[in-house]
Amino acid sequence: MLITVSALPRSGTAFVSMLLSLHPDCVGYHELAAYDSDWRNTIRKNKITADCNTYGYLPDYDAEPDKRIYIINTITDSHRSAEMACRKVISHELMLRLEDAGTTWAVFNDCYVIDRSQVFTESGSEGMWRYCFPDTPPPMEKIRQLIKLNIQHHNAHILFGQGKEFKL
Repeated sequence: MLITVSALPRSGTAFVSMLLSLHPDCVGYHELAAYDSDWRNTIRKNKITADCNTYGYLPDYDAEPDKRIYIINTITDSHRSAEMACRKVISHELMLRLEDAGTTWAVFNDCYVIDRSQVFTESGSEGMWRYCFPDTPPPMEKIRQLIKLNIQHHNAHILFGQGKEFKL
């Protein structure tokens, strides 16, 4: 089974690749085509593969997934975050074309659509899990720990800031 999770850049696909990798039969890749020239064959090697990327909605992506998730992110947030991550200016026109391609793909393919603000929540993660693996209960404690790890990485001040007590 192939699951394609796609979105504008900096929308949460790396997080979702880790989330879906919590399933014992799933290998979740993040931006596989960026580092594996044989990515089309690699995604077919596993019992379940989640190809989580920013290119799955582009016309040249010719893998036929069994499940599709599209993460909605505002073009402004995606654009600003992508420029910071890449340390270079990215054309606004390019971002508009990517947004149009992603929206078209999501509608045309009847994707499971989730807003980026919900991706990093228990309910959002559980919803994606149940869509992808309807016969496997979501590992909620592992999901909670993954969400905490993401918060620690991106917003450490929420858990460890002034007035917060760190306990083991």
